[in-house]
Amino acid sequence: MLYEYNDFLEQLLFQYKEGGDVVLRDLFFHEDRDRLKRRYRGYTMVLIPSAAEKNEERGFYALAEMVSKIDLPKVSLFYKSENRKQSTLSYEKRQAIHEVIHLRKDVILPKGKLLLVDDVCTSGATLACAYHLLQPFTKQIEALVLSVNPRFLKGLEMHRHSLWRKGSKFTR
Repeated sequence: MLYEYNDFLEQLLFQYKEGGDVVLRDLFFHEDRDRLKRRYRGYTMVLIPSAAEKNEERGFYALAEMVSKIDLPKVSLFYKSENRKQSTLSYEKRQAIHEVIHLRKDVILPKGKLLLVDDVCTSGATLACAYHLLQPFTKQIEALVLSVNPRFLKGLEMHRHSLWRKGSKFTR
């Protein structure tokens, strides 16, 4: 996690994605680009998908543009079978994201360490779904998220000890 999700970041992401202001892409990961390259050397970035309709509507794949200047290999292994905007759904409905995100069959899975990359984590359901789809194919999967909802962070803080016991990495 690079940032805690807040009103400013929400407006910036909206301007970038829905306003089609693609020149803003360099703002999001620019400051951390070199540090991320060093930290995740040897990893392949696996981008969490947007719906194909949204990419077409915008004229660009927002997440791919955001991370385009991070010098690590990138791959799009997933697709969304429908345009379901997570931020408009209840927590319970977000947990059903596995009905929408699927592993592409036309892409060869990279060998080695994988880094799931997303722009916003609200409930963790999308990352969990991606993790479970990839888990049978690789031993090491980590996640990098631009911003995390404060409520999700509070939930992680409450379960910090049980996360450590299960061997998960948790840093803030």
